[in-house]
Amino acid sequence: SNSLIAPTSLGNGWGSISGLKFDNQSNLWMLNSLTQNPLKMKTADGEWYEYSLGNAIANRYTRGIVIDNNNVKWFVVNGVGVMAFDDNNTPSDASDDRSQLLTTNPNSGDLPTNNIEAIAVDLDNNIWVGTTEGMRVLYASRNVFSGAPGTFNFQRLLIEFGEAVEIVLGTTHITAIAVDGANRKWFGTANSGVFLFSPDGLTLLENFTAQNSPLLSNAILDIAIDQNNGEVYFATDRGLV
Repeated sequence: SNSLIAPTSLGNGWGSISGLKFDNQSNLWMLNSLTQNPLKMKTADGEWYEYSLGNAIANRYTRGIVIDNNNVKWFVVNGVGVMAFDDNNTPSDASDDRSQLLTTNPNSGDLPTNNIEAIAVDLDNNIWVGTTEGMRVLYASRNVFSGAPGTFNFQRLLIEFGEAVEIVLGTTHITAIAVDGANRKWFGTANSGVFLFSPDGLTLLENFTAQNSPLLSNAILDIAIDQNNGEVYFATDRGLV
Protein backbone atom coordinates (compact mmCIF):
# COMPACT_ATOMS: atom_id res chain seq x y z
CA SER A 1 0.00 0.00 0.00
CA ASN A 2 3.02 2.32 0.24
CA SER A 3 4.35 1.65 -3.29
CA LEU A 4 3.35 0.76 -6.85
CA ILE A 5 3.85 -2.94 -6.18
CA ALA A 6 0.62 -4.62 -7.29
CA PRO A 7 -0.93 -7.94 -6.25
CA THR A 8 -0.73 -10.80 -8.71
CA SER A 9 -3.51 -11.59 -11.16
CA LEU A 10 -3.91 -14.94 -9.37
CA GLY A 11 -6.14 -13.28 -6.78
CA ASN A 12 -4.03 -14.48 -3.83
CA GLY A 13 -3.14 -10.99 -2.60
CA TRP A 14 0.58 -11.56 -3.03
CA GLY A 15 2.98 -8.97 -4.41
CA SER A 16 5.41 -11.15 -6.36
CA ILE A 17 8.86 -9.60 -6.87
CA SER A 18 10.86 -11.86 -9.19
CA GLY A 19 13.87 -9.68 -9.94
CA LEU A 20 15.80 -6.67 -8.58
CA LYS A 21 18.66 -4.70 -10.11
CA PHE A 22 20.22 -1.30 -9.41
CA ASP A 23 21.32 0.87 -12.34
CA ASN A 24 24.34 3.19 -12.28
CA GLN A 25 22.20 6.03 -10.91
CA SER A 26 21.10 3.99 -7.88
CA ASN A 27 17.59 3.50 -9.24
CA LEU A 28 16.12 0.17 -8.21
CA TRP A 29 14.43 -1.68 -11.08
CA MET A 30 12.12 -4.53 -10.19
CA LEU A 31 9.93 -7.15 -11.78
CA ASN A 32 6.47 -7.32 -10.24
CA SER A 33 5.33 -10.58 -11.83
CA LEU A 34 1.81 -11.48 -12.86
CA THR A 35 0.60 -7.87 -13.02
CA GLN A 36 -0.56 -5.57 -15.82
CA ASN A 37 2.68 -3.55 -15.67
CA PRO A 38 5.40 -5.87 -14.35
CA LEU A 39 8.36 -3.47 -14.76
CA LYS A 40 8.64 -0.91 -11.97
CA MET A 41 11.31 1.43 -10.65
CA LYS A 42 12.08 3.25 -7.42
CA THR A 43 14.46 6.18 -7.68
CA ALA A 44 17.18 6.96 -5.16
CA ASP A 45 14.91 9.81 -4.00
CA GLY A 46 12.01 7.48 -3.33
CA GLU A 47 9.88 8.22 -6.41
CA TRP A 48 8.07 5.28 -8.01
CA TYR A 49 7.33 4.64 -11.70
CA GLU A 50 5.81 1.77 -13.65
CA TYR A 51 5.94 1.04 -17.35
CA SER A 52 3.32 -0.30 -19.73
CA LEU A 53 5.01 -2.71 -22.14
CA GLY A 54 2.01 -4.25 -23.87
CA ASN A 55 -0.42 -7.09 -23.42
CA ALA A 56 2.11 -9.72 -24.50
CA ILE A 57 3.83 -9.53 -21.12
CA ALA A 58 0.94 -8.35 -18.96
CA ASN A 59 0.07 -10.81 -16.18
CA ARG A 60 2.99 -13.07 -17.13
CA TYR A 61 5.72 -14.37 -14.87
CA THR A 62 8.87 -12.29 -15.41
CA ARG A 63 12.37 -12.79 -14.05
CA GLY A 64 16.12 -12.41 -14.53
CA ILE A 65 16.44 -8.65 -15.00
CA VAL A 66 19.87 -7.41 -16.13
CA ILE A 67 21.05 -3.92 -17.18
CA ASP A 68 23.56 -3.54 -20.01
CA ASN A 69 26.27 -0.93 -20.59
CA ASN A 70 23.79 1.36 -22.37
CA ASN A 71 21.39 1.25 -19.39
CA VAL A 72 18.95 -0.93 -21.32
CA LYS A 73 16.95 -3.30 -19.16
CA TRP A 74 16.58 -6.92 -20.30
CA PHE A 75 14.40 -9.54 -18.67
CA VAL A 76 12.73 -12.87 -19.31
CA VAL A 77 9.00 -13.26 -19.86
CA ASN A 78 8.09 -16.88 -19.20
CA GLY A 79 6.55 -18.60 -22.20
CA VAL A 80 7.03 -15.50 -24.38
CA GLY A 81 10.68 -14.48 -24.78
CA VAL A 82 13.02 -11.65 -23.80
CA MET A 83 12.00 -8.02 -23.33
CA ALA A 84 14.38 -5.09 -23.87
CA PHE A 85 13.41 -1.69 -22.44
CA ASP A 86 15.09 1.70 -22.59
CA ASP A 87 13.75 4.69 -20.66
CA ASN A 88 16.40 6.94 -22.27
CA ASN A 89 17.48 7.98 -18.79
CA THR A 90 14.23 9.89 -18.33
CA PRO A 91 12.21 7.62 -16.04
CA SER A 92 9.44 10.16 -15.56
CA ASP A 93 8.93 10.79 -19.30
CA ALA A 94 7.30 7.87 -21.12
CA SER A 95 7.28 9.66 -24.49
CA ASP A 96 10.85 8.66 -25.34
CA ASP A 97 10.70 5.09 -24.01
CA ARG A 98 11.61 2.22 -26.34
CA SER A 99 10.90 -1.48 -25.99
CA GLN A 100 11.32 -4.61 -28.06
CA LEU A 101 10.10 -8.15 -27.44
CA LEU A 102 12.36 -10.91 -28.77
CA THR A 103 10.70 -14.27 -29.36
CA THR A 104 11.02 -17.43 -31.45
CA ASN A 105 9.98 -15.39 -34.49
CA PRO A 106 12.77 -15.79 -37.11
CA ASN A 107 12.75 -12.03 -37.75
CA SER A 108 12.52 -10.88 -34.15
CA GLY A 109 14.80 -12.87 -31.88
CA ASP A 110 14.90 -16.34 -33.47
CA LEU A 111 15.09 -17.99 -30.05
CA PRO A 112 15.05 -21.82 -30.09
CA THR A 113 12.22 -21.85 -27.55
CA ASN A 114 10.28 -19.41 -25.38
CA ASN A 115 11.28 -21.41 -22.28
CA ILE A 116 14.18 -19.24 -21.10
CA GLU A 117 15.78 -19.86 -17.74
CA ALA A 118 18.84 -17.59 -17.62
CA ILE A 119 20.05 -14.26 -18.95
CA ALA A 120 23.32 -12.35 -18.57
CA VAL A 121 25.17 -9.40 -20.12
CA ASP A 122 28.91 -9.72 -20.68
CA LEU A 123 31.73 -7.16 -20.68
CA ASP A 124 31.30 -6.58 -24.44
CA ASN A 125 27.60 -5.79 -23.97
CA ASN A 126 26.50 -9.05 -25.56
CA ILE A 127 23.33 -10.64 -24.17
CA TRP A 128 23.52 -14.35 -23.36
CA VAL A 129 20.45 -16.49 -22.69
CA GLY A 130 20.07 -20.05 -21.49
CA THR A 131 17.02 -22.04 -22.53
CA THR A 132 15.66 -25.53 -22.11
CA GLU A 133 17.03 -26.19 -25.61
CA GLY A 134 20.49 -24.68 -25.46
CA MET A 135 22.33 -21.37 -25.29
CA ARG A 136 22.16 -18.31 -27.57
CA VAL A 137 23.90 -14.91 -27.73
CA LEU A 138 22.77 -11.53 -29.07
CA TYR A 139 25.72 -9.59 -30.47
CA ALA A 140 23.82 -6.68 -32.02
CA SER A 141 22.17 -5.52 -28.81
CA ARG A 142 22.60 -1.88 -29.90
CA ASN A 143 20.31 -2.60 -32.89
CA VAL A 144 17.45 -4.01 -30.87
CA PHE A 145 15.30 -0.88 -31.12
CA SER A 146 16.25 0.42 -34.55
CA GLY A 147 17.61 -2.45 -36.62
CA ALA A 148 15.80 -4.06 -39.52
CA PRO A 149 13.96 -7.34 -38.86
CA GLY A 150 16.46 -10.15 -38.43
CA THR A 151 19.37 -7.91 -37.45
CA PHE A 152 18.81 -8.37 -33.72
CA ASN A 153 18.42 -12.14 -33.61
CA PHE A 154 20.08 -14.39 -31.06
CA GLN A 155 22.83 -16.51 -32.61
CA ARG A 156 23.99 -20.07 -32.21
CA LEU A 157 27.71 -20.59 -31.61
CA LEU A 158 29.18 -23.08 -34.07
CA ILE A 159 32.44 -25.04 -33.91
CA GLU A 160 33.90 -26.84 -36.92
CA PHE A 161 35.52 -30.26 -36.55
CA GLY A 162 36.83 -31.07 -40.01
CA GLU A 163 33.72 -31.34 -42.15
CA ALA A 164 31.41 -31.53 -39.15
CA VAL A 165 29.83 -28.52 -37.47
CA GLU A 166 28.52 -28.62 -33.92
CA ILE A 167 26.43 -26.15 -31.94
CA VAL A 168 28.12 -25.16 -28.68
CA LEU A 169 26.26 -26.95 -25.86
CA GLY A 170 23.74 -28.24 -28.42
CA THR A 171 20.32 -28.61 -26.85
CA THR A 172 21.65 -28.77 -23.28
CA HIS A 173 19.14 -27.47 -20.72
CA ILE A 174 20.78 -24.27 -19.39
CA THR A 175 19.63 -23.07 -15.99
CA ALA A 176 22.15 -20.33 -15.09
CA ILE A 177 24.72 -18.03 -16.70
CA ALA A 178 27.40 -15.91 -15.03
CA VAL A 179 30.22 -13.78 -16.45
CA ASP A 180 33.49 -13.45 -14.54
CA GLY A 181 36.07 -10.64 -14.52
CA ALA A 182 37.91 -12.17 -17.48
CA ASN A 183 34.64 -12.19 -19.48
CA ARG A 184 34.54 -15.99 -19.37
CA LYS A 185 31.11 -17.62 -19.40
CA TRP A 186 29.91 -20.03 -16.70
CA PHE A 187 26.88 -22.12 -17.69
CA GLY A 188 24.88 -24.10 -15.15
CA THR A 189 22.79 -26.98 -16.43
CA ALA A 190 19.84 -29.07 -15.33
CA ASN A 191 21.79 -32.32 -15.11
CA SER A 192 25.32 -31.91 -16.53
CA GLY A 193 27.02 -29.73 -13.94
CA VAL A 194 28.84 -26.53 -14.90
CA PHE A 195 30.59 -25.59 -18.14
CA LEU A 196 33.25 -22.86 -18.24
CA PHE A 197 33.91 -21.32 -21.65
CA SER A 198 36.33 -18.77 -23.06
CA PRO A 199 35.12 -15.16 -23.49
CA ASP A 200 33.89 -15.84 -27.04
CA GLY A 201 32.10 -19.00 -25.94
CA LEU A 202 33.91 -21.19 -28.45
CA THR A 203 36.49 -22.94 -26.26
CA LEU A 204 35.49 -25.25 -23.42
CA LEU A 205 37.84 -24.71 -20.49
CA GLU A 206 36.26 -26.88 -17.80
CA ASN A 207 33.27 -29.11 -17.15
CA PHE A 208 32.71 -29.45 -13.41
CA THR A 209 30.45 -32.26 -12.23
CA ALA A 210 29.62 -34.03 -8.99
CA GLN A 211 31.97 -36.77 -10.16
CA ASN A 212 35.12 -34.66 -10.74
CA SER A 213 34.65 -31.72 -8.34
CA PRO A 214 33.15 -30.78 -4.95
CA LEU A 215 29.79 -29.99 -6.59
CA LEU A 216 27.06 -31.62 -4.53
CA SER A 217 24.90 -32.30 -7.57
CA ASN A 218 24.87 -31.92 -11.35
CA ALA A 219 21.57 -30.01 -11.09
CA ILE A 220 22.60 -26.35 -10.97
CA LEU A 221 20.00 -23.79 -9.90
CA ASP A 222 22.07 -20.60 -9.97
CA ILE A 223 25.61 -19.21 -10.26
CA ALA A 224 26.96 -16.02 -8.69
CA ILE A 225 30.46 -14.54 -8.82
CA ASP A 226 32.10 -12.31 -6.22
CA GLN A 227 33.89 -9.93 -8.61
CA ASN A 228 36.10 -8.65 -5.77
CA ASN A 229 37.94 -11.93 -5.30
CA GLY A 230 36.87 -14.20 -8.17
CA GLU A 231 35.04 -16.73 -6.02
CA VAL A 232 32.20 -18.52 -7.81
CA TYR A 233 29.15 -19.78 -5.92
CA PHE A 234 27.01 -22.64 -7.23
CA ALA A 235 23.51 -23.26 -5.94
CA THR A 236 22.54 -26.89 -6.53
CA ASP A 237 19.44 -28.85 -5.64
CA ARG A 238 21.48 -30.29 -2.73
CA GLY A 239 23.06 -27.14 -1.37
CA LEU A 240 25.60 -24.38 -1.97
CA VAL A 241 29.24 -24.75 -3.00
